[in-house]
This record gives sequence, C-alpha cells and structure tokens, in this order.
Amino acid sequence: MPDSTYGDSLSGIYPTTGFPSGVIDEQYYQTLNIHIPSTLIESTHGDSSQLLVDTLGQTIYIGNFIVDSMILVEIQDMPPGITLECNNIGCVFSGGEIGCANLIGNPTNTGTYNIKPQYNIYFSGVIIINAGGVPLTIPVQMDYFSYFGEYISVDNYSIEILEPTSIYENIRENPYDIISVKNKILIQPKYAEKDLKITIHDYSGKSIYSEKIRTFDETPLLIENNFISGIYIIIIEGESSRYIKKIYIQ
Repeated sequence: MPDSTYGDSLSGIYPTTGFPSGVIDEQYYQTLNIHIPSTLIESTHGDSSQLLVDTLGQTIYIGNFIVDSMILVEIQDMPPGITLECNNIGCVFSGGEIGCANLIGNPTNTGTYNIKPQYNIYFSGVIIINAGGVPLTIPVQMDYFSYFGEYISVDNYSIEILEPTSIYENIRENPYDIISVKNKILIQPKYAEKDLKITIHDYSGKSIYSEKIRTFDETPLLIENNFISGIYIIIIEGESSRYIKKIYIQ
C-alpha cells in the first residue's frame, strides 16, 4: 500500500529529491510515492498562468478540469540493471489517488545517474464559448502530451552507484539463503554477523516486519508472520553492508 502520509502533500512524486545510493551487484530497492492531482490547478500547484487557453478569439480557464488519470511513462537515464516496476497495470493511476512504483534491480555500472521520471496526465472538462452571441457548451477530453507536445518531466533526482566496500567485496555469491516455507520466510546466513536490521516490505512498499539482531550466527532465522501470497522485499542492513532480496510467496 502506498504511504498515505503524502495525502496531505501537494501533488507530485515523493521523495522530492535524490534516492539512496546503490552498490554494484547488490540488489537495489526504492519506492516512489505518487500523489496524483484531482484537478489541473492542483497539478500546477496553483499556477493559473499555465491554464489559460486561447481558442476562437477567447481566453478560457481550464484549471477546474478534472484529472481522470496519470500514466508514469518512463524514468529516463536509469542506472543499468535497475528497472521500474509498477503495482498498477501499465503504471496508470486515477486522479486524486496516492499510488506507488518501485525501482528495483542489481546495478552493474558505477556512476551518478540523473534520472528523470516522465508522466502524462489525462483530463476532461467543459468549456463555454460565444459563437455570434450564443453560448456553446463543449465537452473536452485531452492529455498533456497531446496539448503541449511533451511529457511532464521531473529533473531533481539522482542515484549514485558505488563500488562494493563491505566484507562481501570480493564475494559474488549471496551472503544469505532466503526461501519461503508456506507462509513463512527462512533466512540462512552464510557468515556470522553482528548488529543487523532486518525489514520486510510488501510489494507496494509498506513495511510489515522489522527486527534488530545483535548477533546473527549461522543458525537459520524463521520469520512467522502469516505472509499472504505475493511478492516481498527483504532488506538486511549492517554497519557496512546492505543486502536486498525479492521473494515470492505462493
């Protein structure tokens, strides 16, 4: 489920700045929360100057048009190995909805990537024009791309991909075996570690399990949380390491 705390925020994509760094060959996971505007004036955060349309010699205000839906078209310049995955089919969200999408994968190249989410808004409303002194009511259905010739682009995001620096630097195998056992999750460490934090998110990004472990030896950890069928993201964090695993429970 998307983070409902953004329901009181302005429409847009959150977080509003850069994402956490990633490490080569370690799975990356980050949730985008998206507050879709209900009207066009919400989409411009109150800037009505963008919502005046000249047609047939008249200037018409369309800020009260309803946003029917928004499509997250793509995210440009993503780090190689990381992809966009949406919970909604086709990355389509309804107007006024709080939605989310995930950036997930194993990055393969180092560098700083200035990524650009791009989306399109579909909207509808009614305009009234005077034709020879007679008011005509005309229903309108349009989308931002068709009207302006470009998608809405957000430019203030970046992801830095780093070389490995943890104790797994020269080890290309996974440090943990993680499997599902019916509606439970079993984590088998291959190396003893201390001061770890284990969190589990459902595929919408909601945290459903969190535990701090002082000492994690090679004894398996069985998490009994009555997991329902679906995809889960497991994050295991230490002082100098971060491991992420996507697992499916039938």
